[in-house]
Amino acid sequence: MRELVRPSISDVGVDGSWTAWALVQHVDDVSLQLRSLSSMRALLSKGEARPTEYAELHDRIRRNQRRLQTYGTAVLDAAFYPIEDEARLERRRRARTIGARAMRSAARVSKLY
Repeated sequence: MRELVRPSISDVGVDGSWTAWALVQHVDDVSLQLRSLSSMRALLSKGEARPTEYAELHDRIRRNQRRLQTYGTAVLDAAFYPIEDEARLERRRRARTIGARAMRSAARVSKLY
């Protein structure tokens, strides 16, 4: 796990890419999460990673570091964890091509974990 390099969608398919993301998302190792996020950032520009997964991992790392969320992906008890600069939230989401609908869907899924 510590040697994991974020696989691209074309290498492992959407399901394999999601599985790799889910493993990293839930591991208790911020340094591994940061390495995976860096790999995802490079893959995003090539369409080889999903923006919603990037946003969720980014916010997970920030919460693990006791910082405010950037993309507002995490919900606890029907309320968002605190979000940094909430007034510009939609602008940040659009910049990553992450729509509010995708984030609401991601928030519903994150409540399951």
